[in-house]
Amino acid sequence: MNLCRTVVSTIAFVCLPFFLISQSVNFSQPRGFYSGPFSLTLSGLAGQQLRYTTNGTEPTVSTGTVYTAPISISTTSVIRVIGVSGGIATPVQTHSYIFLNDVIRQPANIPGWPNKSYLLGAGTSTAIQDYAMDQSVVNNPAYSADLLKGLKEIPSISLVLDKASFQSMYDGDIEVPASAEILYANNPAQNEQLEVGVEAHSHLRLKRSLRLTFDNANGGAGVQSNIFKNAPLNGNSATNQFIKGKVVLRGGNNRSWARNWNPDRTEYTRDEWYRSSQIAVSGTGSQGTFVHLYVNGLYWGLYNPAERPDAGFQAKYFGGNYEDWLSFDSDGIRSGDGTRLSYLSGPLVKKDMSVATNYQEMKGYLDIENFIDYLIITWMMGMTDWPANNFQGGNRNGHTITANKYFAWDGEWTFDVSNGGSNGAWVHPDFRSDKTTGNTLLVQLWHSLRKNSEFMNLFADRVNRNCFGSGAMTDAASISRWTTLNNFISNAIIAESARWGDALGDGVTRTKNQHWQPEVNRVAGLMQGNVQRFINALRAEGYYPLLLAPGFSREGGITTSGTSLTMTNTNGKGNIFYTLNGTDPRQANGTVSA
Repeated sequence: MNLCRTVVSTIAFVCLPFFLISQSVNFSQPRGFYSGPFSLTLSGLAGQQLRYTTNGTEPTVSTGTVYTAPISISTTSVIRVIGVSGGIATPVQTHSYIFLNDVIRQPANIPGWPNKSYLLGAGTSTAIQDYAMDQSVVNNPAYSADLLKGLKEIPSISLVLDKASFQSMYDGDIEVPASAEILYANNPAQNEQLEVGVEAHSHLRLKRSLRLTFDNANGGAGVQSNIFKNAPLNGNSATNQFIKGKVVLRGGNNRSWARNWNPDRTEYTRDEWYRSSQIAVSGTGSQGTFVHLYVNGLYWGLYNPAERPDAGFQAKYFGGNYEDWLSFDSDGIRSGDGTRLSYLSGPLVKKDMSVATNYQEMKGYLDIENFIDYLIITWMMGMTDWPANNFQGGNRNGHTITANKYFAWDGEWTFDVSNGGSNGAWVHPDFRSDKTTGNTLLVQLWHSLRKNSEFMNLFADRVNRNCFGSGAMTDAASISRWTTLNNFISNAIIAESARWGDALGDGVTRTKNQHWQPEVNRVAGLMQGNVQRFINALRAEGYYPLLLAPGFSREGGITTSGTSLTMTNTNGKGNIFYTLNGTDPRQANGTVSA
C-alpha cells in the first residue's frame, strides 16, 4: 500500500510506502520500573529522522529534539518519539521509565507545575496543590519497607500528555489526547500502551477524578486492554475491548484523604465493593480495579478505574451497537432514544400493578429481577446519596428491544451514620411502607410494583437467594469481597497516605495504621450480622414474610446420579411442598398448586 502526497512546488506526486507511516520506533529498553541509570538507544528505518520529547508533548516533523546519540536515563522520564521520512511521521511512540526511589522523594514544588488552590468539598475550605510525598510516612519504619512493595504490587497507569493541556483539562471541561501505559512492575510482560482521550470527571477538587475515552483511538476502532481482566475480583467476566464508552479513574471524592467530607472514614473501597457486589449477584455490572496514577512521571495517587455504565458499556456486555442503547443517569439522558424510558416513567408507572396485565406490560419495560437485586444491594449498604442521585441505567432499542436495567454506581455514602444514613442494612426512608410515591422514578417504581403480590413474592425469593445459603450477599460472601479488595491495596495505600494523607492542611497526616485499617475493620464489623439487620428492616415494613424458606442439604449445581437431597423446614411447623418438573409449587394466588 502506498500513501501519496502532493508536492506543490513541483506539481508532482510522491508516493511513500505505508510501512513508513505505521512503522514503530524501536526502544532499546522496555517501559516500566528501574532502579539504576541506563542509556536509551532509539532506532527506526534507514533514512528516518527520529525526533523525541521528554516533557510529555508529542513530537512533530518540525518539533522535538532530533535524535543523534543514546539518551541518558537516570531519573523518572517520559520519552515520546516519532520517525520522520519525506515530511511524513510515524505514530508517536511513548515509553515511561519510573524510578521509585525518585517517586518516594517527590518534592512539593516542581518547576512548570503550578501550586494552585482548590476547594476541599464541604464549605469554602481550600488547600494548595503540592506534589510532595510526605517524608514522615516515607521514612516511618512502620511503612518504609512496604511502601516500595505497594508501589509494585498493583498496576500503574502512566498518563503522558502536554502539560498545559493536562492543566486545562484538570481545571476545566475539555478532552485532551494522551498516552496511557498500564504497567505491571512484577510482571512486565503484561505491560500495555493505549492512545486515549482524557477528561475531567465530577467536581473540581484537589484530587480530581478523571475519565479515559476511546472514541477516537485507532481511527475509531478503540483499544484492547486486560486491565479489568487482571482485577482482584470478577476478572473472568470482564471485557478487554474498549471502543466507545468511558473508564472513570475514581479518586475517592467523598471518601478521600484529600476531601473534607469523610477523611477519617476513608478506605477507598466502598464503591468498588458496591459494583463488585452487583456482578456477584447478577453476573454483570461495572468492572473496576485499583492502580497508581502517574502524570508525566509525577505520582498522582491511588485511583479506582471503573467502567462507566453508559451505552458503550451496555453494548459490550449485552450486545448490539452503541447507537442501539439508551443510557441515562441522575442528570438525565446521556445518549440514545428515551422514548421507552419516557413511557416507563410516565403512563406505565402510574398504572395499577395489582392488575396482572399491567404487571405483565411492566416486565417489558423494566428488568424486574435486575431492579430487585439493585435495590437489595443498595439497601444493604444503607446508601443515602440516592435515589435522587447516583443511579445509572439504560435499555436497548432498535431491532432488538430489552427492558431497562439499573447499574450500581457511586456507593460512597454507605455503611455510615453520616448524611442521615444507617450503619448498614435498612430500607431507605423513601421506599418504606408509610410512603405511597416519591419524586424519583426508582421510588415510584417500587411503590407501584409492591401492590402486586407476584412482585413481592419474587422480591422475597430474591432476598432469600442473595442473603442465604451460598448467596452473594450473605455476611460471609460480603466480608470475603471486602477483604479481597482491601488486601489488594493494603500496601498501596501507604503511597496514597504519603501523597495525600496531609492534603487537608489540618495538622493531621492520615496513615494506613491509624486511619485506613480501623475504617476497614469497622465496615467489616458492620457486614457481620448485616443480613439479619436487613431481614429485620424488611419485616418491619411488611416486605418479607415471617415464614422462613426451606433449607437444602446441598446447593444446586453439577452432581452425580443417586445424590440424596434433604429439605429442612426451619419454621417448626407446617409442610414443605416441592416439584421435580420445574413448575412452581405455588399458584399465583398463593395457594398450593395441584
